[in-house]
Amino acid sequence: MAKFWIRRVVAPLLFVVAASAISISLLLPKHSAPQVVEEELLLNENYNFISAYDDIFKEVGATWGIDWVLLAAIARSESEFKSDAISSSGAVGLMQIMPRVAANMGVEYEELFDAKRNVEVAAELLNTIDRMFRFDKTFDAKERLCFTLAAYNAGYSRIADARRLARYFEDDDSSWEVVASYLEMLCEEEYFELEVVKGGSFYGSDETISYVKKVMRIYNRYQNFYICP
Repeated sequence: MAKFWIRRVVAPLLFVVAASAISISLLLPKHSAPQVVEEELLLNENYNFISAYDDIFKEVGATWGIDWVLLAAIARSESEFKSDAISSSGAVGLMQIMPRVAANMGVEYEELFDAKRNVEVAAELLNTIDRMFRFDKTFDAKERLCFTLAAYNAGYSRIADARRLARYFEDDDSSWEVVASYLEMLCEEEYFELEVVKGGSFYGSDETISYVKKVMRIYNRYQNFYICP
């Protein structure tokens, strides 16, 4: 999904989130851009919105048990709230969905340009990813979200490989920071040829690591400014 998503090595059927969190509200001045929240805008209790798609994020978030502010943060990072965005890799819409992934979910290409449908597909993908990791109830919520975002960007199989590599070297596979360092190793033959690595080489670690940082930064900023009415 493009700087929009650089390497959408999405394993078709291996995708989707449920990092449920508490909805909060972002307060912005009315004269801000209609769709994009600028970082330097000041808090103003009279205007509660992040983008023109807030109602969609709220509805889809409630359906899938995902914090709608997280959905907004992903959309901001992926497309800057442009529902007609198409990346160089072919990812489409607000949440930059790859057509082949959508097709495996029974979603037609044209549907991806519909903002609500695009967000619904993303929410389903996020939910699926989260379930595939099989996190237990004691797993740290922030780490869980980082892993889910990383898989949303690079594909579940790549992050699973990095976690297996961490375990192989008896390292902490529950820490995104640690696993990210192993994700970077997947471009080196001595590591990607190990038996524990199932998907072979991966050269998109820099993009994925930057993506997780960017979404988390935006999400945290939105959380800090948005409060429940």
